[in-house]
Amino acid sequence: MNYEMIYNVLGILMFLLIMYKVFKKNVTTEIQSKDEKKADIINGYKEKLKAELELLKDDKEAQIVKKTELLNKYSEELSRNIFIDANEIRDIVLQLSHI
Repeated sequence: MNYEMIYNVLGILMFLLIMYKVFKKNVTTEIQSKDEKKADIINGYKEKLKAELELLKDDKEAQIVKKTELLNKYSEELSRNIFIDANEIRDIVLQLSHI
């Protein structure tokens, strides 16, 4: 009888501890709109492109080759993105090519 009572109390305590942990994580996250998410993605690519091209700032030919490679890579990545359609990919790549 004593062991059953101890197991019951421990079970209830564990249950209360788990419930406390679950409800304590009451953190609300801000959900971005489609346009905000798209802008974040584009800005991320701009920053990556600028950083990569900055490394080759003395060699213009290498910059052109690297920029072409990166734009192709970004185009492929964007084609798999659910927030961006085919027409927008073309516009984004054109935007990035003017950096």
